[in-house]
Formats: sequence, structure tokens, C-alpha cells
Amino acid sequence: MGCFFGLLGACFAFVSIIVLFLATVTVSFKLMERLVISMAYGSDRYAAGLRIVTKNFLMSDGTMLPGLWRAVYIAGVFGGMILVMAPYVKLLQKLGLLQDEDVKESPKENT
Repeated sequence: MGCFFGLLGACFAFVSIIVLFLATVTVSFKLMERLVISMAYGSDRYAAGLRIVTKNFLMSDGTMLPGLWRAVYIAGVFGGMILVMAPYVKLLQKLGLLQDEDVKESPKENT
């Protein structure tokens, strides 16, 4: 019965990490898009519908996002992801659902 609960805990841990990762990346992309467009072009352009439409940073008006703002956009998405994922993984480790593979158990004494 212990193996069943261990398997259930491992499945929960890995599935929740994947779901949280995908949700975090999606939200980070949207937040950084709004921030970068508002800072580079002004909040009125974002409100008018200017968006980043391709992975090559092509804007909806046909222009390219300037180089510095591309770096800010990518760094912001990565930073947002790390700010959410790192504490969650630490929480799972603390709960015992994820373990470090580098940690070696001490050998049991023969008595």
C-alpha cells in the first residue's frame, strides 16, 4: 500500500510541476508583453491593440520589437517563471514528494 501512495505522490508532483510551468510561462508572456509594449511604445499603443504576434518579435503593425526590449521581454519571462517555480519545487521537496538524487543515505549498521 505504501508503494501506491508513493506513486500517487510522485504523479501529483510531476503533473503539477508541468501544469504550473505551462500556466506560469503563459502568464509571464502576457504580462511581459504588456509591460514591454507599454514602455517601448506607450500604454496607448497597447490599449489600441499592438501586440507581439510571432516568436521573431514581429508586432501586429508589421514592425519589429527593438533589440533591447527583446532582451527585457525574454529576461522578464524567465524571471517570472523562476519566481514561481523555484518556491514550488522547494515546497514539494519539503513535503517529501521530490527528493535530491545526490543525497545518499547513510549505510545501516549491522547489529
